[in-house]
Amino acid sequence: MLLPLDLAILAWKESYVSPELAIGWRIGRYAHEFFDGLEQVRIAAIGHDSTIAALQRQARYPEPGLVTKPLGSRPWDMLFYHEPTATALKVVCIRNQIFPAQALRSLEECLKSGNLDVRLHYQVGVNAMVQNIINADIMRLCSLTQIRCRRLITTEGHSMSACPWCRQAGSAIRLDLDGRICCPECAGLEPSWHSLASGEV
Repeated sequence: MLLPLDLAILAWKESYVSPELAIGWRIGRYAHEFFDGLEQVRIAAIGHDSTIAALQRQARYPEPGLVTKPLGSRPWDMLFYHEPTATALKVVCIRNQIFPAQALRSLEECLKSGNLDVRLHYQVGVNAMVQNIINADIMRLCSLTQIRCRRLITTEGHSMSACPWCRQAGSAIRLDLDGRICCPECAGLEPSWHSLASGEV
């Protein structure tokens, strides 16, 4: 199977190629083009270790190879945050396009038997999925949402009203997401990045 050079190098370093590795490479490459480089882009991701490994190979900021791996669920599979422009790119993967179907997964247990027909059938299926991830329109593989974030600062002596989304008043921080005001939790940003939103007013 022919692979783009940078994906082939990644597969060589990881000792294999899989749909999970390929989607991490493809989304990371898209983010690189979207932000014109990843030098000032923070990355967070949940999911398969191979997907995260592919992103780690591409991550440059705040240090090479650093990808935040949150504990618990998030409203995204991958999140990119460009600090200079306070722009977030949320990625939600379309599962049936990028992860092996159950029929293919069921063959994994049979691979240990050494049956060559099973191995061939499995490899053909995996190769087809990898090629689809490489060549398909990015919008067929995932949902992409771009958001500009600004942190709103109140004047001394004034407190923030309840978040209009969740109605909670506990957080002292409000973010302006393209004109929609909300608390950090509703913004969907990685919690450790809340203080990074720029454009304070």
